Amino acid sequence: MGFFHRRVRRFTKAESFRQFMEGVRTLQMYDAEADKKEPDEDLLNQHLDNAEKFFRGCVETYPNDLLPRYYFGIVLSVRAQVVQAREFRSELEKKPEPPAVSPERLFLQAAKHFEKIAQQVGGGKDGRDLLAFSQYNQAQALAKTPPIQKVDPVKNL
Repeated sequence: MGFFHRRVRRFTKAESFRQFMEGVRTLQMYDAEADKKEPDEDLLNQHLDNAEKFFRGCVETYPNDLLPRYYFGIVLSVRAQVVQAREFRSELEKKPEPPAVSPERLFLQAAKHFEKIAQQVGGGKDGRDLLAFSQYNQAQALAKTPPIQKVDPVKNL
């Protein structure tokens, strides 16, 4: 069942809204730190971890609330980009380190969340906007993953 225009920004419970706002607040802190001339990498990681914790908790507890799921997808995409940047830096420094989590896996998780939003969102201006943003972010996340290899059933016999 799709959501109507008035429901896109609604939250199941006050606790869902509180967790969402805490996640947004920590993302703003992440953004402020990232904008500094020399950002503190540990502080950036802490802010991203906190944002992920709030949004993940909200999505797991209140799966029908769309905005927390959307922002959770954004956080997963940012996390994947951070992992890719670290991989690239370690290659440049000739100190290759395997990442703790695959960026491709994070991008695919983000894409699944954006897809779920696109399936749930309904009509109305807010619904169309969230649908378009979700589809765009899903496409961006999928574009950053390796192409799916097709298996030729005849060759695999």
